Amino acid sequence: MKAKELVQKCRFFSISYNEVPQRGADRKTYTISVTDGDNKNTIRVSDPVEDEALADLISFLSKLSRKV
Repeated sequence: MKAKELVQKCRFFSISYNEVPQRGADRKTYTISVTDGDNKNTIRVSDPVEDEALADLISFLSKLSRKV
């Protein structure tokens, strides 16, 4: 799947996660911003991510960032 498909699958522009980071050595917090034309959204979510579609997007973006 490509990024745009993953964004659509998790309905990124209609979600509004803004979680306060949880303390813990293994916990990660992700801040994701997406702009597509007039649609813009920024979310912040911490591990564990329970929404499977959102977790797939985070996994994709994490792998992509390691290649840079």
